[in-house]
Amino acid sequence: MWERTHQLTKRLSFCLLFIIPAVLFVRTSDVQAASVSPNCGSWSIVKSPNVPPTSNDDLYGVAAISANDVWAVGEYIQGSTGYTLIEQWNGTNWSIVSSPNLGTSDGLDSVAAISANDIWAVGTSGASQNIQTLIEHWNGSSWSIIASPSPGVTLNSLLAVTAVSSNDV
Repeated sequence: MWERTHQLTKRLSFCLLFIIPAVLFVRTSDVQAASVSPNCGSWSIVKSPNVPPTSNDDLYGVAAISANDVWAVGEYIQGSTGYTLIEQWNGTNWSIVSSPNLGTSDGLDSVAAISANDIWAVGTSGASQNIQTLIEHWNGSSWSIIASPSPGVTLNSLLAVTAVSSNDV
């Protein structure tokens, strides 16, 4: 749990250090010159399922293939054990998609989509001082774990993934 909290703290620090100052330096004339399209729509809350309904669920990454094919990844925690959590949007609602786990505490931090049958998710597996990298791949019908290097002795993690093509992830 400490590792996940540390990762979230790093992400928040990044936002505070880089994104907020960038917003503060926007010139007023730039803001006034920007126009809002009347067809932009508005934000709304869309509920997603929890596994099981009494667990602590978090989603950390999202990738869209189309308006009817969006993937979100994260983790759910029962007691002191973490499990991978993958959800898919079909244009109408979110549903949980079964995903494999390696260790006693697994979680996914990021997802990248090349096509409907080529999606990659990364994160961590393990607990305490034995954290290993975790990579999962969607082939169009199921998620599977892909062997990944963990060069560090105790703490290894993958926090982001980008996919340029099927053979360049």
